[in-house]
Amino acid sequence: DAVNLIFAPGFSTAAEVTDVSGRGVGMDVVRTNIEKIGGNVEVQSVLGQGSTVRITLPLTLAIVPSMIVAVGDRRYALPQSNIVELVQTDGKEKRIQKASQAEVLRLRGTLLPLVRLRSILNIQTDQNAELDDCQLVVVESGRYKFAMAVDRVLDSEEIVVKPLGRHLSNLPLLAGSTILGDGRVAMILDTAGLASRINLTSDSESDRAASANSASDQGATDIQRMVLMSVSERERFGVAMDIVSRIERVHSDRIEMIGDRPMIQYRGGTLPLINVDEVVKVHDTEQPEHVHVIVFRVYGREVGLIAPYLHDICDADLTAGVQMSRDEGVAGIAIIDEISTRLLDLYGLTKVARPDWFEGATTEVKEPRSAKLLVCEDSAFFRTFLTRTLRDEGHTVIACENGEEGWSTLTSGDHTFDLLVTDVEMPELDGFSLTRRIRDDGRYDDLPVIALTSLADDESTARGRAAGVSDYQVKMNKPALLSSIQNLVQKQLETCAS
Repeated sequence: DAVNLIFAPGFSTAAEVTDVSGRGVGMDVVRTNIEKIGGNVEVQSVLGQGSTVRITLPLTLAIVPSMIVAVGDRRYALPQSNIVELVQTDGKEKRIQKASQAEVLRLRGTLLPLVRLRSILNIQTDQNAELDDCQLVVVESGRYKFAMAVDRVLDSEEIVVKPLGRHLSNLPLLAGSTILGDGRVAMILDTAGLASRINLTSDSESDRAASANSASDQGATDIQRMVLMSVSERERFGVAMDIVSRIERVHSDRIEMIGDRPMIQYRGGTLPLINVDEVVKVHDTEQPEHVHVIVFRVYGREVGLIAPYLHDICDADLTAGVQMSRDEGVAGIAIIDEISTRLLDLYGLTKVARPDWFEGATTEVKEPRSAKLLVCEDSAFFRTFLTRTLRDEGHTVIACENGEEGWSTLTSGDHTFDLLVTDVEMPELDGFSLTRRIRDDGRYDDLPVIALTSLADDESTARGRAAGVSDYQVKMNKPALLSSIQNLVQKQLETCAS
């Protein structure tokens, strides 16, 4: 009973009783509000040791990081776990289009269903509802993504979620409510309910089927995810995203020179850096106050490529063709966003800038030998790139455009191959189906198969292993690919010898 006195209205620990003693927000307000939401407060005190205040909240409550958005004068909370990114409606890579009388957002080569929150919630306001005045939130619900147009994105907050009462429990678009820091009530949006309301599942399936049919009619597309960077206004470069570990933004003053080589102190050690102009001929370079460092790995070392300006990460369509280049460190030249862009070969770039690393790495391979390789790749750019790379290493290469052509070449009897290098996604016959066909034919049980892909997730890897793939490699990772080929061919020789 004595402990409970601290919950009495007006209780004060002031040394003297005055006109304002006990007039503040005391423990009585804390207990009252906690009990209102179904919780309780307990105090345990031990003389001479201290007191423990234990607050118990019902399991129906949770604290969730959320983004607060506004439509008109109404505010809504959207859990950050469902948010992929925020975008504006301007910019070359972002376009609002119409598809089957529905609005879609074209974002870096991908079409996403677009919904207006004011329309789906039937909010009538006097404000202009044009998309140019809106902000877009790209939301993920399960396996599906869609863009949601709101009037304003206000701020991020950690909110306490309170379930709706039974009289509102049948509202599928709302997951609960919360009280914001300014005391206003905000409803919490349910992304699964929003996706269901716009029939995202069925529409997305039909869109994918339509896209597949379109791709079949027009031929295979050559899409590569690229990091677009430049060293000045006149010089644009692209780097394959598959081999990028991460991208850091650093102040130029952090770059130090050890001899004639740049480096930065990084994660408790040092990170060697490479400038594009060390290897590739450029007209001019600029050094802004902050630069980006594109980090990648080569022979177990982390290296950073200095990118004075970073423009975008986009899905570049190389279907129109890439002019191959024999310049060191440049894989080819493509037109991306109507700008001539040199596609960098990071490993070729590093080999020229730091040749001592590669000399040490090649000594690790025992008895390197040339092999006869079958390459199946539908992308003209990568097919040429792989063929040139493998032939430069002394291998004999026969390249095919798809799995069916590769199977015909393999079974023709005109060649005996030591190893197959195949893309996973190809028309006619994909890489997994080709591998299964090979494993089912007793003549090629022991033929090593390397799958080249950017799909390195666990599910794709498991499918490949089940089909009989010997190894997975990224297309532009030349050292890892060459090492894998050498190891598998050497293992094949040892198996045959035994």
